[in-house]
Amino acid sequence: MAISVALRVGGFAIITVLALRHSSPAHSETEQTSKSWVYVFGASLALYFVVGAAFHAQITTFILYMIGLVLLVVAATASVSATDQDLRKGVVWALGALLVSSLALGALVPALGFEGGRLRGVLENANTLGFFAFLLGCAALTIVDSPRWRVALLLLSGIILVLSASRASSLALAIVVLLLVLRRGFARSIIIAVSGVLVLGVVLLLNPSLLDPFANLLRMNDSRSDSTATALRAFETSPLIGIGVGNESSIIASSPFRALAQAGIFGLVAVISMWIILLIQGLKSGYKTVTVAIAAIVHSVFEGWLLSPVSPLLAIFMFFWIVVANREKSDSTGRKTRTNQTNIDYQIKLRQ
Repeated sequence: MAISVALRVGGFAIITVLALRHSSPAHSETEQTSKSWVYVFGASLALYFVVGAAFHAQITTFILYMIGLVLLVVAATASVSATDQDLRKGVVWALGALLVSSLALGALVPALGFEGGRLRGVLENANTLGFFAFLLGCAALTIVDSPRWRVALLLLSGIILVLSASRASSLALAIVVLLLVLRRGFARSIIIAVSGVLVLGVVLLLNPSLLDPFANLLRMNDSRSDSTATALRAFETSPLIGIGVGNESSIIASSPFRALAQAGIFGLVAVISMWIILLIQGLKSGYKTVTVAIAAIVHSVFEGWLLSPVSPLLAIFMFFWIVVANREKSDSTGRKTRTNQTNIDYQIKLRQ
């Protein structure tokens, strides 16, 4: 485990150097404020490692993860100041390339690309691929301007979610779609939803075999109760500081339950703190940003990516979320500028 974490830390060191090269000094109070959430977010995650690793004498684990956390915070703060267009293109192209290559591997070498009937592509498991499909779907809905590219990326995301059968990622993307649709008007949203359900119902009634490709995604098996039971047993053993990072009897998928087991009450407080930070900063940035935050929080209840600063899942999510926030703030500033200019022009015309 230590070797794996050390290699990941080295990878993040390279990413951090590249992020610093493309960053620029903050030029406004707003930009400086937007960086503060990264520090608070990092401090919350640090609390989890202090209690879950240092308090249990896991010094090597603590040092490696803390180095990774520092690098992640530095890279994230640098990304806040990076050019919006560079970040936006980088995130979309990276996610798109990852999903396309995974789809190609599954088609060309099914023995490698599929595991247990689920597409995992070039990644370790299907749920990880599903997470990145969720992010690409979010990107299509929030930061992609071209209608054609938006549709193409959403289609790619949907195909990957179906083939990977990742229920948590599908639910998270559905939340984003629902909240963005509701923003356009409740009555209109209800009409669209009811119409869609009726059409879908009629189509499936006429041809039930259309559901066959969705069999894995719509599976009803319970794959989380054992994980939850493991977390609760560990919490009962040591409710205050937990049993330590990686000391659970089996893998605990959920971020809050994993934190509760490994770092006790302090671990749960750390996770809730990170959730609150995302929501508060999302509200400051705009509707799309807080929508992505809500979906990510829901996803983290089912998966443990929120607790690993050396995992590509948390890092890419943070970079993507920063892109969404920067873009929404930029659009808001542009609208205000145009409105003010219109008012000035109108006043000038009145005086003339």
